[in-house]
Amino acid sequence: MEKAKSKGQVATEFLLYSGVFLFVVIAAFSVVSVIQKTEVGRHESQLSKEVGGTFADGLKLAAEGGEGFNYSMTFPKYLIGTPYTIDFSRSQEGLLIMEWDGSYSTISHAYTVPLADYEFYECFQKDGQRVTLVSDDSCENDLSMYNNGDTVRITRRE
Repeated sequence: MEKAKSKGQVATEFLLYSGVFLFVVIAAFSVVSVIQKTEVGRHESQLSKEVGGTFADGLKLAAEGGEGFNYSMTFPKYLIGTPYTIDFSRSQEGLLIMEWDGSYSTISHAYTVPLADYEFYECFQKDGQRVTLVSDDSCENDLSMYNNGDTVRITRRE
């Protein structure tokens, strides 16, 4: 009878220890998953901020370069396989907005740009006052900016 009781106790302890171990493993996995999700989002935000900053820097160079200044820039069509948009609609007010659908959320960044009269040619989406660049395969991935003294002409070839 002692032996049977001992076997039952061993089995109970084994199940108890197994349950505790399983709980610890699940908790550790959950913590690592949350940390990884946070890190991925942070890295994606940093990447998109840098790409959007190249557009703002390009506008700054073209606007402040003075009459006759010409600048060309190449930009990535996709960020981690997903297109993004650059909203030039408020550039006359000194604001440029970049939006991208990251892995976990939509990421937006705003940049200040010099006040100037910007004109957009060829491959930009225009809807009323809204002027956007969508970084997909429909157009080339380079911009040409020319300052003629009065306006900054921005062209994206089809």
